[in-house]
Amino acid sequence: MPTHETAADFVLGACRARQREVIARQRLYDRKLDTQVCALEMLLSAMAPAALADIIHPAGSGEHLWQRVCDAVTQEQCAGGCGSFACLGGVWEHHGPGIAAKTLWSEGALLIRCEPGAFEDDHAQPDDEHEHIIVIAGDLVIGGRSLSVGDYLRIPAGTTHGAMHTRSGCLIFTQYEAVHPG
Repeated sequence: MPTHETAADFVLGACRARQREVIARQRLYDRKLDTQVCALEMLLSAMAPAALADIIHPAGSGEHLWQRVCDAVTQEQCAGGCGSFACLGGVWEHHGPGIAAKTLWSEGALLIRCEPGAFEDDHAQPDDEHEHIIVIAGDLVIGGRSLSVGDYLRIPAGTTHGAMHTRSGCLIFTQYEAVHPG
């Protein structure tokens, strides 16, 4: 199904619950799909917000799990001063063709979003830091090793970081850890 049709079905609530979950996860790393969903939501919200509420979020469809998590984090922030922000919001910086990164709480903690087909050549891992990677959404292949949602990979300091690519796109969390001489 073309991206614009997927976005329309998602915004209008014309897909089943499982398909809606898949599309919501796909939005995390597919910038084109997310842009189209946002544009449609903006267009429809300007027309008649009250009349469209039941179309966009049909009664009985249930709240999406990710939205419930975001709402809980926001409530926590209001209650205790914790920091939070929307995954798709903020500043994404170009890292390479089809690859964007966003710094989180430090320069060593990043969200990396890769569009379908994105590729990065192998390179030397710096001698002074390990790299930790967790796949949040989508698929990732690093050095021939296939990773999927929830998988973790550690790339030790001073080694070669294998070439990486994604077939369907992905969102990954990367943490760089300084090596302490010992």
